[in-house]
Amino acid sequence: MVKLALRRLLGQRKAHSIAAQKVMTRMSVFLHEEDLPDGVLQGSTIVAVDTETMGLHTLRDRLCLLQISDGNGDEHLVRFAPGSNYAAPNLRAILADPARLKLFHFARFDLAAIEHYLKVTAAPLFCTKIASRLTRTFTDPVSGQLQSITIFNLNPAFITARDRYISNVDDLQSKKGTYSGSVAY
Repeated sequence: MVKLALRRLLGQRKAHSIAAQKVMTRMSVFLHEEDLPDGVLQGSTIVAVDTETMGLHTLRDRLCLLQISDGNGDEHLVRFAPGSNYAAPNLRAILADPARLKLFHFARFDLAAIEHYLKVTAAPLFCTKIASRLTRTFTDPVSGQLQSITIFNLNPAFITARDRYISNVDDLQSKKGTYSGSVAY
């Protein structure tokens, strides 16, 4: 699935490479309150998404801002006021649209905020952090593998499989004598 998303992303990136070079010289930033206006980002098949919160605890620290762009020269910032009801029908429709690939970096945090506050599941998605972990060749062969893949951390059905895998990794690490006592996911 990751390979398919990567191929899809790279194929579209090549098609937009000339436009992307022009865009890099000038980007317009639009600030919107509570939702995107009608018609924004229509026709785009990939959107990059990032969230800003008041802190790192999703339940306590509210979603303040969502940044979204289709790479065609416009960036849209959607600001949410304290006490917002996070209705945002236009933004929610874009995030839930199955025809659009949502591009994130460290999707786990952004998805948690989006799902908690906007009550929508952003899919399909591509996480550049996970892609980097999967394609890296210069790291320890054990440390960059499945224990850091987002799906294991997001879907409770995979927790047992993840725990089994991590215990196997722990056994391998202790045999090498380099186990530090913590596993980051």
